[in-house]
Amino acid sequence: MRKSSAYRESVSSERWLLLSIVAACVVMVSIALLLETRDTPREKAEKQLATLSDDYYIEYLYPRLLGNLSNNPAEVLSEFTETGVPVTYLRQLLHYNDDEHAEMSETFAEIDCDTNMTGVKYYPVEPYGPRDYKITYTWSCEQEREAEEKAKNKNTGRVEKIEKPEDAPQESENTDSGP
Repeated sequence: MRKSSAYRESVSSERWLLLSIVAACVVMVSIALLLETRDTPREKAEKQLATLSDDYYIEYLYPRLLGNLSNNPAEVLSEFTETGVPVTYLRQLLHYNDDEHAEMSETFAEIDCDTNMTGVKYYPVEPYGPRDYKITYTWSCEQEREAEEKAKNKNTGRVEKIEKPEDAPQESENTDSGP
C-alpha cells in the first residue's frame, strides 16, 4: 500500500508541475499580446494628430473658409482643390477653440515634435461638404531630424531627400458627406 501512495504523490506533484508550467506560459503569452497591441508614442501621436486635424477642419476651418452661410461651397472651396489651404501648424491645432486640445501637447512632446514645423494641409474635394477633403501631414519630430543629420554626414557632403516610411500615414481622404 505504501507503494501506491508514493505513486499517487509523484503523479500528483507531476500534474501540479505541468499545470504551473502551462499557467506560466499562458500568462507570458497574454502579456506579450498586450504589449504588442499597445501603441508606440509615434503611433499615438499620429492618431491624435489625425483626430485633432479632422476636428479643426470641421469645427473651425470649414466654416471660416465659407464665410457667411450664403456662400456656395463649390464656388469658394474649388480654388483650393489643387493648391490646398495654407498649412496649419501643430501649434495652431493645439490652441484653437480656447486651448481645448492643449493637453495633447504632451503626446507630441514625447517624440520631440516641433509644433512650429509639424503641420497639416487640407485639400477640399467635391461635393465640398464639411467632411469632403484630403489631408497631408508634415512631421518635424526627432526621428526625421536624426535621419536628416545622417544624410548630411555622409561622405558625399550633400543632403539627400528623406523619404517618409511606407507605413506612416501620408494622406487620408474623408469623403462621407455627413453634417
